[in-house]
Amino acid sequence: MKMWRLSETVLALLLAGGFASVGELVLGRRSRRLADLNSSFLVGIGICAGILILISPWAGRFSLLSIFVLMAAAAVARIRKRSALAAQETPSRRESVRSENGRTAAALLLAVTVGCVIVFAALNARVGYRWDGFRIWAVKATVLFCNGGLRRPSAPGGELLGNKILYPPAVPLSEALVAMTQGSFDFDAFKPLFLLFYLSLLLSSYRIFDRFARRSVALLAVIFLAILPAVATDWNVGGYADMPMAAFVAAAAAECLRGFDGGWRLRSPGIWLLAVLPMVKKEGAIYLLAGCAALLLVGLRKPGGARRVFLLVPPAVFLAIVGFYRDWIGVPDETFWPVFQSLQRWDTYTKIPGIVILCLREMFRVELWGVLWPIFALAAVWGIIGGPPPVRFLAVWSSTCLLLDFAIYPFSKWDVGTLIPNSFPRLLEHIVPLAVGTVVAAYGRFEKATGRAGTVPEAADR
Repeated sequence: MKMWRLSETVLALLLAGGFASVGELVLGRRSRRLADLNSSFLVGIGICAGILILISPWAGRFSLLSIFVLMAAAAVARIRKRSALAAQETPSRRESVRSENGRTAAALLLAVTVGCVIVFAALNARVGYRWDGFRIWAVKATVLFCNGGLRRPSAPGGELLGNKILYPPAVPLSEALVAMTQGSFDFDAFKPLFLLFYLSLLLSSYRIFDRFARRSVALLAVIFLAILPAVATDWNVGGYADMPMAAFVAAAAAECLRGFDGGWRLRSPGIWLLAVLPMVKKEGAIYLLAGCAALLLVGLRKPGGARRVFLLVPPAVFLAIVGFYRDWIGVPDETFWPVFQSLQRWDTYTKIPGIVILCLREMFRVELWGVLWPIFALAAVWGIIGGPPPVRFLAVWSSTCLLLDFAIYPFSKWDVGTLIPNSFPRLLEHIVPLAVGTVVAAYGRFEKATGRAGTVPEAADR
């Protein structure tokens, strides 16, 4: 495997620009900052994955090509619009950025963060696909590239196309588009995509942390996140979709927190990032429902909050797309453990204490998480009880996601003693930006209460 793949990296950046163009088209905005571009990029991936599901029954082998044409058309429209706007705009002075006494410390922390990115890039380029990275996501991308679109399995019970075809197509779509532009399928060519997701995760997480604490504290939290073994190594350099899932969750949280300042509308990026979560992994539907519940719970406590119900339209659309996909591919019922039937079985409830113990054991693995989760538990309780709406939203969403991750296992048909050690750490990774953000928010509140908080940026600049 080549250590550095410059051409594939450039290709990944071009595809990211295409996805961002689609995202800007949906959001109806022009991305002026890197953070906005990142959100548009992730929204674009989710939108393209949803469109792929909808057009595959009719477009057939031309579905993947249609997505590529859509991205190219959106990119051309974006370039033309930017050129027209640039000709009309007059030069303006850049607004001053907040001043902070600890600029030297912040610069050093930023340098360490860049070092973490370089280390991840080296590991990502050096390590090949691991078990699920190859067997699920890359294989699904192979089938998508060869068929030109999603297709019903010829053998519903087959190992390759039966139970694997149900997995959402966002990550395989990105890999298949790289293969299509190259004209061949090379597994090693897709690794630069995961570096983009890693950068997206750190950028979105910084936006969460920077909202609640000083810049140096936010950068320190980003470094902590970047060097967590459960984030920076292991399955995340092996082509798994868990780190992209965490990047989507972090971006959704950052944009939803921004919505508490600028108001909500149907094309708010936070709403669309929540909506596209099921396009990344199946657990995304859980995080979507938990996020919408947290938004409604916190928002409805304010005057006029009931008007936010219309924001559920995009999430409802994507949940309907997931239902359509399951119905179209015709996955047999025996592929899934029937939840409602499990509710009638006594052994479903008797194994809950053992499941809780096994999950807690994974959360207390210092070699993976340090002491993050015990601190998060304290910070979440404090945030839910007396925090302002943004803090309470973050604490409620992260806590609900964690409880729902626990609730998956009583209905599993697999042996939980084997399943939990192999899957629960990856479920925790999905919400780790929310957990660290909740801890940072608690620290920021503590600094403010003790009078030690420094200059904090205005909400519009966060």
